[in-house]
Amino acid sequence: MISNWLLKTVKDLPEIASYNTATIEELFLSNITTRQSLLVIWRGWVMLICLKQTKQRKSEQNMTSQNQQQQELSEKARQNLQRNAELRNKDSKFFNPQPGEKSIWIFDAEKIQPVEKEFDGKKVQRFQYIIQDPNNSDYEKYWTVSKRTSEQIDAFLSEGHSLLKIQRIGTGKETRYNIMPAAA
Repeated sequence: MISNWLLKTVKDLPEIASYNTATIEELFLSNITTRQSLLVIWRGWVMLICLKQTKQRKSEQNMTSQNQQQQELSEKARQNLQRNAELRNKDSKFFNPQPGEKSIWIFDAEKIQPVEKEFDGKKVQRFQYIIQDPNNSDYEKYWTVSKRTSEQIDAFLSEGHSLLKIQRIGTGKETRYNIMPAAA
């Protein structure tokens, strides 16, 4: 009689799964060619498992290595990258946050304009806000948003909240904005 472990392992193979236990034992014990075939299949299956585990370990090691490389940035390097991003943003008159980016802006309900923009080949209604950096009153940008985002902003403006925190979530057509009042 073959061991239960070997029987279970062999039964898990797609080529053998349809056989019942008695048939597998009969084939295994009665026919040397079949037994050798089953052992070859079983060894191949074990090798595939080992290869898969090795590949998974290497993948985990690569991810760990990449994470370590990302963490190796010095404080000065981070400051330089932040400075570069700010300088690039200052050159543009338009506010265009990156996915995940959070920022705080001053909104003025008197500086809102409805505009028509082309989106996917159709003209659509958008709303353009002139927003101001709370740390630099001379620094203004245009931000054109959808009706849905405009409704969120307008709801806070109508409650008297002009300092709003904006977080972009997603990219492309899946972009949404999380908007909330910011603490003054």
